[in-house]
Amino acid sequence: MVRRKVYTEEELADKASRYTVLNDFRKKERKAYDAIRGRGLLDKLCGHMERKNTPVGVLTKEHCHQVAQNYYTRKEFVKGSPKEYWAAQRHGWLDDICSHMKPIGNKYWRRIYVFTFQDGYAYVGLAQDPDRRYRDHTKTDDRSPVYQHIKDTGIMPDFELLTDWLHKDRAAIEEEEYRMKYAAEGWIMLNRRKCGSLGKPNETFYTHERLLAEISKYEYHDEFKKNSPRYYNYLVNHHLIEEYCSCLKRRNTRHRYWTLERSIEIAKKCDTRTELLEEYPGAYKVLSEKGLVKKILPMSKGLPKDVHMSRIAECNSRSELYYKYQSTYNWALRNGLLDSLFESKVHERTYEENLEIIKSCKTRRELREKYGRVYKWGMKKNLLDEYLPLEKQGLSDEEKLVIIFNCSSRGELHDNHRGIYQWAKKKHLLDEYLPKGR
Repeated sequence: MVRRKVYTEEELADKASRYTVLNDFRKKERKAYDAIRGRGLLDKLCGHMERKNTPVGVLTKEHCHQVAQNYYTRKEFVKGSPKEYWAAQRHGWLDDICSHMKPIGNKYWRRIYVFTFQDGYAYVGLAQDPDRRYRDHTKTDDRSPVYQHIKDTGIMPDFELLTDWLHKDRAAIEEEEYRMKYAAEGWIMLNRRKCGSLGKPNETFYTHERLLAEISKYEYHDEFKKNSPRYYNYLVNHHLIEEYCSCLKRRNTRHRYWTLERSIEIAKKCDTRTELLEEYPGAYKVLSEKGLVKKILPMSKGLPKDVHMSRIAECNSRSELYYKYQSTYNWALRNGLLDSLFESKVHERTYEENLEIIKSCKTRRELREKYGRVYKWGMKKNLLDEYLPLEKQGLSDEEKLVIIFNCSSRGELHDNHRGIYQWAKKKHLLDEYLPKGR
């Protein structure tokens, strides 16, 4: 496997120094240009190059900086204006235009904080967004021990960030160390349990009482699934559907109509598997999943000989037999009967009978499909141009040209209108109306 060349910054700078126009550098040194852009070094390594007038729609640094002023965090910026965010990231402007934004954590990076009350109580915790966590504890989260202590005493606590951003694994360890430190100093800790847990918001939100209250709004199972998808998905993911949703009614929907018993009963009334599949696909699917189709409807041994012979008697050519009764055609082919059966029929026809068959057909295709031997006979006698000319096919030269105009390529014309393709090829019209590469 050929490894892709990895450029150092010195090699990229050397390549960039050879050009004075950015567009020339991008065209002739594509890999180096992509590497520079991917590392956010365009301004640093290509700042000396001449740029053409910025076309309409290109994101400049000034425009991205103006848009970034509307956001307070990079998370809000990338969600609200992804085009400007990624343009700034590619060009290496992100740190400059986001200098006014406050950093926030994520599921991997946290900060440790502490609330301290004047009456000797304290609380230590982790936060992805310290400002939001402060608002939750002091104003909105009635389950927070800090909120409850404020409500009981009327004392507002002091808030302090104890660390910079830490990886979640390290932050969980240090959080417990800080809790033990404050407890050793004599503070009464409001933490209800040992620190170090990163939290399971879904499990704390979807309590038993809340789930029962949501389910009690509905009478039917499908209504609950449609109108409360978050609650429904939580129950599915935790394998609690049967426990909580057994009280909900299930409608007699179509996909539950075909029970195993009903499917077996209807299958016994069908003669073949094809009939069951075409007429009752739901029953066929149920039986197929259980592996019962072969047992209930074994493969038929085929039609009796007299039925095949009666079908052959109805047809005047192999082509007609093939398109009308393919199973009989295959039976005759396996038994080596086609030559003996249809040779005799062709030789029995007189010149006038073959001519009448040609006149009865509207197109050469119809003649070829229904009376293949007569078609070959007419070709040998040069009678098709007289009795079935191309004009009789229903298309004039002008109409054929319209069809050619409507095709985008020679391949499309060949696949969809093969006769017109051959006509245009003979007339040397393909290069004029459908040139190669179109």
